[in-house]
Amino acid sequence: MSLLLLEGPSGVGKSTLIYQYANRSEKVAGGFYCQRLRDERGDTRAFCLRNANGIKITMNKYFDGINHVFLEFANERIIKHLQVFENISEIVGDVSNCDYFLLDEIGGMELAVPSFLPFLRSILDTGKPCIGVLKSSDLYLAMHQHLNETPALWKNYQDFRSELINHYHANIIVMEQRESVQAKREVAYFFGQLSLL
Repeated sequence: MSLLLLEGPSGVGKSTLIYQYANRSEKVAGGFYCQRLRDERGDTRAFCLRNANGIKITMNKYFDGINHVFLEFANERIIKHLQVFENISEIVGDVSNCDYFLLDEIGGMELAVPSFLPFLRSILDTGKPCIGVLKSSDLYLAMHQHLNETPALWKNYQDFRSELINHYHANIIVMEQRESVQAKREVAYFFGQLSLL
């Protein structure tokens, strides 16, 4: 199994790079992606989880009552809806016919949900190729402090990252800026190999 993960600062195009190739691929994706939801001014209002099957990524407008929102920004408050991650298998649905898995993004607040890691391991243990975005240590620490998370969650993150590297042999590519030659080469190679399956 190949496991390719991009990490780096927000806004450098990690997800966008993967989506460019995923949208052109004839292979069927399983898994999930995080979608940014914007208000009428274009400001980020929330993030929600979406099923990766038939992936055609677009920026969606925020509206009250949208499904699977796990993080909302309202009246200078951050509202977490961790129960979304408890229902991840319902969002992802049947993955028996997928060719590969998209995991965008992992290594964030979902690590606080006990049922999430077993679900993620069940995907990684299928042996199917996986590609996605891993929240970097710096971003995780910033999120951790901003959301006033417990110290135990930082250890969860460190253990999770170690497991990805040591058990699943993840190829983690640091993407520090847009147009990263190495990231583009690795993503192109991933989808090139996928097309041969």
